[in-house]
Amino acid sequence: MAQQQSNNIGPAIVLATIIGVGGFWGGKIAYDLFQEWRLEQAMKELAQKQKIAERKARLEQQRRLQAIQRQAQARHQAHIKQKHQQADAAKKTKYDEVWNSRACKFWWEHDPKNPAVIAKARTMQTCQR
Repeated sequence: MAQQQSNNIGPAIVLATIIGVGGFWGGKIAYDLFQEWRLEQAMKELAQKQKIAERKARLEQQRRLQAIQRQAQARHQAHIKQKHQQADAAKKTKYDEVWNSRACKFWWEHDPKNPAVIAKARTMQTCQR
């Protein structure tokens, strides 16, 4: 009977060792798999944040470009408006020079309310624009 008890202890020790080592390696493998999963999740999150940052940067760049284009268009419109104003001022100056000339003033001062005199002054070559 003593022999049989010693035979039962040996396989029990071997079995306990196998279970212990298997549990240790199983736990290590499970831990490594968990770490890999966490790493994959962190990489996915990083990629997602990078995409969001790129999208925000692209939108900001488009917004800035549109603002620059609007400013350029506003400057262009202001330049065109200034040229028109200069042209109008030049026309008015020429008109004033013609109508304030000595020959035209004679007719205007002669009888400024008479439509015939006004018509005559307008048809004169010196008073034409």
